[in-house]
Amino acid sequence: MCLASLMPAVAQDYRGGLLYDIKGPVKEFKLKTQFKACQKKVKFTRDGMVKNNMFAYDNEGLPTGMSINFGNKYSVLSIQWEEGPKVSEITLNENFYRPVVVTYTPEYSEDGLLKSYRWDRTETTKEGDVKEWVLMEYSAPVYDEHGNWIRRHVSASGEVDGKYGTSEFDEERVIRYYTE
Repeated sequence: MCLASLMPAVAQDYRGGLLYDIKGPVKEFKLKTQFKACQKKVKFTRDGMVKNNMFAYDNEGLPTGMSINFGNKYSVLSIQWEEGPKVSEITLNENFYRPVVVTYTPEYSEDGLLKSYRWDRTETTKEGDVKEWVLMEYSAPVYDEHGNWIRRHVSASGEVDGKYGTSEFDEERVIRYYTE
């Protein structure tokens, strides 16, 4: 996987934006959300590849994952796709501090829009496995002229650090597009 992440895909057009539920000639987007750790700015090349990343892409231009290896420490991200194409599962497996596996599983509406995603995290400790989960459900999206959501409502629930909680908030994306 390490070597694959350094080799370019055969595709002329990349579809890295699909990882972020975004389409079209996007130059960059900035996500504003309640969770500071999730606020991000992502940039794309003109041909649709995520800038400054180490993703491997398949022959159809879809990102398939990446890996980082520092001797006996590693991080491997794998991305599975289903018809559409839509992400069916993203798995992160790493052992920088302790062995951790995080799985992101999206759910789509009948018209193919992202309806929710759930992440499950398992960390292996000397005392045993510590499991956490979060479910993010999306509603009331507002779309721009390219069909990308720029505002949506989020209902979050989950169990983290042994405590169950819920939260409601709105997310916004500021999207800049390439012009011809």
